[in-house]
Amino acid sequence: IMKFLGIKSCITHSLSSYKLFNKYKKLICDTEIFWLPFGVDEKNFINLNKKRFNRIGFRGNLNSKYNNNTRKKIIEDCYKFFGKDSEFLDIKFGPDNFLNKKEYCNWMNTITLCINTESAIGTVGPKFWEQMICGVVPLAPISNYEGLLKPRLNYLPINIHNKNWLKEIELYLNDPYLLSEIKNENFKMVENFKVKNLCSTFKSYLSKLK
Repeated sequence: IMKFLGIKSCITHSLSSYKLFNKYKKLICDTEIFWLPFGVDEKNFINLNKKRFNRIGFRGNLNSKYNNNTRKKIIEDCYKFFGKDSEFLDIKFGPDNFLNKKEYCNWMNTITLCINTESAIGTVGPKFWEQMICGVVPLAPISNYEGLLKPRLNYLPINIHNKNWLKEIELYLNDPYLLSEIKNENFKMVENFKVKNLCSTFKSYLSKLK
């Protein structure tokens, strides 16, 4: 389609598709492929500097079809460890529970850790950046995350094959220094992924094509 339409440049938010396009680029077209990761709108998501409860949150869909039941397994482990009705947890399912930006931002500013995973095609979704900019530490399975995120530097790692993974998370929750280090690192990192800065990056890329 790009060859037929004569498209000069194409943006993809997926690093895997970027690599795939470039692998077959000479066979299909001369289109320049540009990888621009997801970002965050700093007008809607901010750190409100509120006192946080030591609890784990999740809002979204399980997407079990695409992630081998990983999210379901993590949440089930949380229920077993803390108790399904524990005040320590704030887990809600379905888009109606998290798409309102203001309420979502306020909610994010009440939790310490937020469960997250890669998307179906391995991308770092917007939720990671929204969590980071709100001062929440992502809680996620160890994975590549497009080379953008590192365990214990940008997120707390989950090893779902370790039956005691939640005991490790409990230790992290009692380590304010580690949590503070991750938050500060993410505050610096997320600057590059604010929408306005991603737009500047793309604008700079376009200027080089002329």
